[in-house]
Amino acid sequence: MSNICGDWLRQQREASDLTQQQLADMAIMTRSHIARIEAGRRVPSKEDARRPDRALNTGNVLSSFLPEEDAAVADYFEAARQLESQAVAIRESAVTFVPGLLQTRPYARAVLGTTYPPLTDEECDRRLVTRLERAKELDDPPHARLLGAVGRDSVAPGGG
Repeated sequence: MSNICGDWLRQQREASDLTQQQLADMAIMTRSHIARIEAGRRVPSKEDARRPDRALNTGNVLSSFLPEEDAAVADYFEAARQLESQAVAIRESAVTFVPGLLQTRPYARAVLGTTYPPLTDEECDRRLVTRLERAKELDDPPHARLLGAVGRDSVAPGGG
Protein backbone atom coordinates (compact mmCIF):
# COMPACT_ATOMS: atom_id res chain seq x y z
CA MET A 1 0.00 0.00 0.00
CA SER A 2 1.40 3.40 -1.00
CA ASN A 3 1.96 5.82 1.85
CA ILE A 4 3.36 8.97 0.28
CA CYS A 5 1.22 11.20 2.49
CA GLY A 6 2.21 9.47 5.74
CA ASP A 7 5.88 9.20 4.80
CA TRP A 8 5.99 12.91 3.99
CA LEU A 9 4.27 13.82 7.27
CA ARG A 10 6.76 11.71 9.27
CA GLN A 11 9.72 13.30 7.44
CA GLN A 12 8.44 16.82 8.14
CA ARG A 13 7.69 16.03 11.79
CA GLU A 14 11.13 14.50 12.34
CA ALA A 15 12.84 17.38 10.49
CA SER A 16 11.10 19.73 12.94
CA ASP A 17 12.40 17.56 15.79
CA LEU A 18 8.87 16.84 17.04
CA THR A 19 7.36 13.72 18.54
CA GLN A 20 3.98 12.52 17.34
CA GLN A 21 2.50 13.81 20.60
CA GLN A 22 4.05 17.25 20.17
CA LEU A 23 2.72 17.53 16.62
CA ALA A 24 -0.68 16.27 17.74
CA ASP A 25 -0.81 18.93 20.46
CA MET A 26 0.17 21.68 18.00
CA ALA A 27 -2.33 20.45 15.38
CA ILE A 28 -5.13 19.85 17.91
CA MET A 29 -5.31 16.15 17.04
CA THR A 30 -4.61 12.93 18.89
CA ARG A 31 -1.24 11.19 18.79
CA SER A 32 -2.90 8.01 17.56
CA HIS A 33 -4.47 9.89 14.65
CA ILE A 34 -1.04 11.24 13.62
CA ALA A 35 0.39 7.71 13.99
CA ARG A 36 -2.34 6.19 11.78
CA ILE A 37 -1.76 8.80 9.06
CA GLU A 38 2.02 8.24 9.17
CA ALA A 39 1.56 4.46 9.04
CA GLY A 40 -0.82 4.67 6.07
CA ARG A 41 -3.73 3.22 8.03
CA ARG A 42 -5.72 6.44 7.72
CA VAL A 43 -6.13 8.85 4.82
CA PRO A 44 -6.65 12.29 6.37
CA SER A 45 -9.72 14.37 5.68
CA LYS A 46 -9.13 17.87 4.29
CA GLU A 47 -9.28 19.37 7.77
CA ASP A 48 -7.04 16.66 9.21
CA ALA A 49 -4.48 17.49 6.50
CA ARG A 50 -4.71 21.26 7.07
CA ARG A 51 -3.99 21.01 10.79
CA PRO A 52 -0.50 19.44 10.54
CA ASP A 53 0.24 21.72 7.55
CA ARG A 54 -0.48 24.75 9.77
CA ALA A 55 1.40 23.31 12.74
CA LEU A 56 4.48 22.52 10.61
CA ASN A 57 4.15 25.75 8.58
CA THR A 58 4.26 23.82 5.29
CA GLY A 59 1.51 25.65 3.44
CA ASN A 60 -0.94 23.16 1.97
CA VAL A 61 1.53 20.42 1.02
CA LEU A 62 -0.15 17.64 3.00
CA SER A 63 -3.53 18.72 1.65
CA SER A 64 -2.15 18.48 -1.89
CA PHE A 65 -1.76 14.70 -1.49
CA LEU A 66 -5.53 14.32 -1.15
CA PRO A 67 -7.71 13.56 -4.17
CA GLU A 68 -9.49 16.51 -5.76
CA GLU A 69 -13.14 17.00 -4.96
CA ASP A 70 -15.40 15.80 -7.71
CA ALA A 71 -18.64 17.65 -8.35
CA ALA A 72 -20.01 14.55 -10.11
CA VAL A 73 -20.82 12.95 -6.76
CA ALA A 74 -24.39 13.68 -5.79
CA ASP A 75 -24.83 15.91 -2.73
CA TYR A 76 -26.86 13.30 -0.87
CA PHE A 77 -23.93 10.88 -1.07
CA GLU A 78 -21.08 13.24 -0.16
CA ALA A 79 -20.74 12.03 3.45
CA ALA A 80 -20.48 8.38 2.36
CA ARG A 81 -18.00 9.29 -0.38
CA GLN A 82 -15.77 11.04 2.14
CA LEU A 83 -15.83 8.02 4.46
CA GLU A 84 -15.01 5.69 1.56
CA SER A 85 -12.10 7.87 0.47
CA GLN A 86 -10.63 7.67 4.00
CA ALA A 87 -11.28 3.98 4.52
CA VAL A 88 -8.43 1.51 4.66
CA ALA A 89 -10.80 -1.40 3.92
CA ILE A 90 -14.44 -1.54 2.82
CA ARG A 91 -16.68 -4.47 3.59
CA GLU A 92 -20.06 -4.58 1.91
CA SER A 93 -22.68 -7.21 1.37
CA ALA A 94 -25.83 -7.21 -0.71
CA VAL A 95 -28.50 -9.83 -0.83
CA THR A 96 -29.53 -9.66 -4.48
CA PHE A 97 -27.33 -7.00 -6.07
CA VAL A 98 -23.66 -6.66 -6.95
CA PRO A 99 -22.26 -4.11 -4.46
CA GLY A 100 -22.37 -0.53 -5.78
CA LEU A 101 -18.57 -0.16 -5.94
CA LEU A 102 -18.39 -3.16 -8.30
CA GLN A 103 -21.30 -2.31 -10.57
CA THR A 104 -20.68 -1.74 -14.27
CA ARG A 105 -22.48 1.08 -16.08
CA PRO A 106 -25.14 -1.21 -17.68
CA TYR A 107 -25.72 -3.10 -14.40
CA ALA A 108 -26.02 0.11 -12.37
CA ARG A 109 -28.44 1.62 -14.92
CA ALA A 110 -30.57 -1.54 -14.77
CA VAL A 111 -30.62 -1.42 -10.95
CA LEU A 112 -31.56 2.26 -10.95
CA GLY A 113 -34.35 1.47 -13.40
CA THR A 114 -36.06 -0.71 -10.78
CA THR A 115 -36.79 2.07 -8.27
CA TYR A 116 -40.29 2.97 -7.22
CA PRO A 117 -41.43 5.54 -7.94
CA PRO A 118 -39.42 5.55 -11.15
CA LEU A 119 -36.58 8.07 -11.40
CA THR A 120 -36.55 10.77 -14.04
CA ASP A 121 -33.90 10.28 -16.73
CA GLU A 122 -31.96 13.21 -15.25
CA GLU A 123 -32.01 11.79 -11.71
CA CYS A 124 -31.12 8.30 -13.00
CA ASP A 125 -28.11 9.76 -14.87
CA ARG A 126 -27.06 11.73 -11.77
CA ARG A 127 -27.16 8.64 -9.57
CA LEU A 128 -25.39 6.57 -12.21
CA VAL A 129 -22.51 9.05 -12.34
CA THR A 130 -22.33 9.04 -8.54
CA ARG A 131 -22.18 5.26 -8.43
CA LEU A 132 -19.47 5.05 -11.08
CA GLU A 133 -17.44 7.84 -9.42
CA ARG A 134 -17.52 5.92 -6.13
CA ALA A 135 -15.92 2.95 -7.89
CA LYS A 136 -12.90 5.11 -8.82
CA GLU A 137 -11.83 4.85 -5.17
CA LEU A 138 -10.68 1.32 -6.03
CA ASP A 139 -8.26 2.73 -8.63
CA ASP A 140 -6.29 4.70 -6.01
CA PRO A 141 -3.66 2.49 -4.30
CA PRO A 142 -3.78 4.04 -0.79
CA HIS A 143 -7.35 2.88 -0.39
CA ALA A 144 -7.90 0.32 -3.12
CA ARG A 145 -9.05 -2.56 -0.95
CA LEU A 146 -12.55 -4.01 -1.06
CA LEU A 147 -13.78 -7.18 0.57
CA GLY A 148 -17.14 -8.53 -0.43
CA ALA A 149 -19.15 -11.57 -1.34
CA VAL A 150 -21.51 -11.73 -4.29
CA GLY A 151 -24.06 -14.49 -4.58
CA ARG A 152 -24.46 -16.15 -7.95
CA ASP A 153 -28.08 -14.92 -8.12
CA SER A 154 -26.69 -11.38 -8.26
CA VAL A 155 -24.59 -12.17 -11.31
CA ALA A 156 -26.63 -14.80 -13.16
CA PRO A 157 -30.40 -14.26 -12.99
CA GLY A 158 -32.19 -17.43 -11.99
CA GLY A 159 -29.10 -18.77 -10.20
CA GLY A 160 -27.75 -20.36 -13.35
